Amino acid sequence: METMLSKICRARMCHVRHPNTNKKNNKRMRIRTTKQKGVTFLEVLVAVVVLSIGFLATSRMQIMGMRYNQSAFFKSQASIMAADIADRMRANIAGVQGGEYDAISTASLPNDPGCMQVGCNFTELAQLDLRQWGLTLNDTLPEGLGTVTRSGTLFEIEVSWNENMADDNEAQSVKIWLNP
Repeated sequence: METMLSKICRARMCHVRHPNTNKKNNKRMRIRTTKQKGVTFLEVLVAVVVLSIGFLATSRMQIMGMRYNQSAFFKSQASIMAADIADRMRANIAGVQGGEYDAISTASLPNDPGCMQVGCNFTELAQLDLRQWGLTLNDTLPEGLGTVTRSGTLFEIEVSWNENMADDNEAQSVKIWLNP
């Protein structure tokens, strides 16, 4: 237990009596106390390392968040593009009944039929729909490809694209079914 005298002269060198000694056998002992001023280099180094790890983890979360946000954007655009061709097919029901949409793909686009000014028949309208849909897919999605296949009375509309996820190209797709 500290004596009152040692508390008083904490910051400097003092001569105090040892508590276990009596007055006859007065041994003096020196108490030397020092106060730390500032922080050590090691403490600063540890703090910098901990902060660096925290900043790296935060930046990694930001990058992953941006990737997932981009992926969600592509999926919503693909859904919109699939709904677009479904709406075009509903608008050209004669083309649907004539088999113009039974097996189409945007891998090879037809030439523009040039019928917008004079009016299109159902075959030309189906070609124009495929061309406009394919051009929009190419502009909206990376390596965007659209297909429509008929199975009985149902049409399967698939929009696919390639996404760059974690330094790999990953194929993604959205499918909807249409019963016009």
